[in-house]
Amino acid sequence: MKDPELLRTSIQRRLLDAKRHLAALDAAVAQFGSEFDADAFDAAWRSREPAELHRAYAVQAGYENVINAIVAASSELCELKGWGTGSSSSVEVLRLLHENGVIGAQVRHKLKDAQELRSNVQHDYANVAAREVHEAVLLVLDAAPSMIQDAALEVR
Repeated sequence: MKDPELLRTSIQRRLLDAKRHLAALDAAVAQFGSEFDADAFDAAWRSREPAELHRAYAVQAGYENVINAIVAASSELCELKGWGTGSSSSVEVLRLLHENGVIGAQVRHKLKDAQELRSNVQHDYANVAAREVHEAVLLVLDAAPSMIQDAALEVR
């Protein structure tokens, strides 16, 4: 196991990073209306206009950065607590956090689904529909704040 204080510091840094990326995601999503309009996002995703496509990319990158930071912090938290190793899968890490009372079942499932959709985006980009990205973003926006807060409390 890594040095506990180094892990604690890394987890805190990653959680702050997740909050920073979540704020950027909120700003990117706001460009598509107060309710994050799925049709407007789909139109930007399919647009041939670089400015429109960049609006969609900002949302995609934001949600990927949030989920990546959360998974990395969660993995290190499991390692710190002795619940798993740094090589555990994201699904396993979220399960461990749930089983050990850090996150609730709803947060776990939303983040797991968002992570799985992120993998689809990463590995099958040409066939990914804007609706899948939209769905993943909504899951992250809903679950990430609780996850970040609960993980931060657990680290203290």
